[in-house]
Amino acid sequence: MTAGPDGSIWFTEGQKIARITPAGALTEFPVPPPDVFITAGPDGNLWFMEGQGVGKFAKMTLTGQITEFSLPFEVRDLAPASDGNLWFVADSVIGRITPGSVVIAKFAVATDKIDALAAGPDGNLWFIENDGHVGRITLAGEVKRFPIYENQRDCVRSQING
Repeated sequence: MTAGPDGSIWFTEGQKIARITPAGALTEFPVPPPDVFITAGPDGNLWFMEGQGVGKFAKMTLTGQITEFSLPFEVRDLAPASDGNLWFVADSVIGRITPGSVVIAKFAVATDKIDALAAGPDGNLWFIENDGHVGRITLAGEVKRFPIYENQRDCVRSQING
């Protein structure tokens, strides 16, 4: 679920993406099978990953027009960032998607256990790993990992995932 640039709430449901306006009007859009991750992009469109394991993500306009993109790996999460780009996690990389021209840049990280990605108030992106670390990647691609205690991991994961 995400707040859209039009003031509506957008969410995935089965083979559709749906929009509910503040007045309660519901509109459904048939799309390629979406995963649960959807986000409002800095370009005024909605971005989502297609079903797990397919290596595709898509851009959808507010009127429902879809543009699909293929990748040689599975994207696990998408997050808009303060630099006007979308960032993603996939396998052992964190990447940046420039929405206007769909240029993809990848930054290697030391693990393939990244669960979630979120933009932080410091302008960096933050991620959580299954191995007990939280990480930060700057907009220039510099990665730093911070260990967390076992009992803090689920709390941090729930904060990142919203």
